[in-house]
Amino acid sequence: MTLKFSAIFYLIVPIKTVFLVLLCGALAAAQPVAVFVPHDLFRDDEFERTVRTLERANFSVTIVSSDTNAAQGIDGLLIKPDRLLKEVTPDEFAGLVLVNGSGIAPYWKDTVLQERCRQFAAAGRIVAAIELAPLVLARAGVLKGKTATVFPDRFALNILKEHGCRHKFQPVVVDGNIITAARAEHTLAFARAIVRKLKGR
Repeated sequence: MTLKFSAIFYLIVPIKTVFLVLLCGALAAAQPVAVFVPHDLFRDDEFERTVRTLERANFSVTIVSSDTNAAQGIDGLLIKPDRLLKEVTPDEFAGLVLVNGSGIAPYWKDTVLQERCRQFAAAGRIVAAIELAPLVLARAGVLKGKTATVFPDRFALNILKEHGCRHKFQPVVVDGNIITAARAEHTLAFARAIVRKLKGR
């Protein structure tokens, strides 16, 4: 009986160890994702679809902006950002996602947002942007030598070209840890591409 009990005991211990290792790995992979929104006039649909897709894939979302007072979307959605952009670091997040909207224009040259994009990219974190938000990445130097997409107008295409980016007329483009999408109607495909990358697929 003693021998049998010992054999069962030593069998159980490794199984528990394996389970704990797998559990720790799953927890490490479930770091929150920072979703940046322009503080005024972000796109409600892009925000909601992106956040919903991430949360359904079991990734928590932290909303960040330049102000933690209530931010308003183009269609009237009010949200309260969780954190200030300047407080966010790549050590605590799996990625940084930039939502578009008519309010994104003042952020194209925002030095804080550009620096955060550079930091996340340098740390190997996912950096994603949709519609005209990729212009922030271009001006941050993140798209130099990369392939990306953007809302297809001449101004945006020229900005990407000026900053050394290879443009593709595709709905969603993934180049390493950089993910870009061209239009709001591509938001679901954009968000799913982020999830696949977060899960290492």
